[in-house]
Amino acid sequence: MITRVNKPVVVVPPDSTTRTRIARVLVPLEGTDESSQAIADTIAQARRRDIEVLVLHVHDPETVPAFEDQPHHEVPAWEGEFVARFVSVPHAHVEVIQRVGVAADRIVAVAVDMEADLIALGWNQNLAPGRAQVVREALTHSTIPVLLVPTQVSGD
Repeated sequence: MITRVNKPVVVVPPDSTTRTRIARVLVPLEGTDESSQAIADTIAQARRRDIEVLVLHVHDPETVPAFEDQPHHEVPAWEGEFVARFVSVPHAHVEVIQRVGVAADRIVAVAVDMEADLIALGWNQNLAPGRAQVVREALTHSTIPVLLVPTQVSGD
C-alpha cells in the first residue's frame, strides 16, 4: 500500500505506545531538494500546531564538513545554511541535530534519544532491492509512528 498511495501515510508499529498528542517530530533530511520539498508542508504544519521540529542530518563519515578551526562559529553557520536551503521554516523554529554515520542506522536511535513522537520521512515510494534503506530501517526498528510522505504527491 505505501508504494501505491500517493498521499502521506502513517505507519504505527504494533508495539508503539499510545500518545494523546504529538509534541515532537523528527525530520531526517539528506540535503536534497527532492526530499526537503516533499516534507516542507509537514514541517510547516507542525510549526503551525506548535509541534517541536527536530531536523536531523546524518553526515557520511567520508564527507563530514571540517569544523576544526572554529567549531563554535562554523557549526552554527553550517546549520543556518542547511536550514535556509532545505527547511521551509526559519532556523529559529527548528532544532538542528547532526550525527555522523549511516543514516539508516542513526535515525531510530536519535528518535529514541530525543523522545520524538513521530518520524517524518520524504521518500520516492520505491522499495526495489537496494533502495529505501532508511524507510526500511525505520519501519523495521522504530517503536514510534513513521510518517511516509511521497516525494511526488499528485494533485488528485
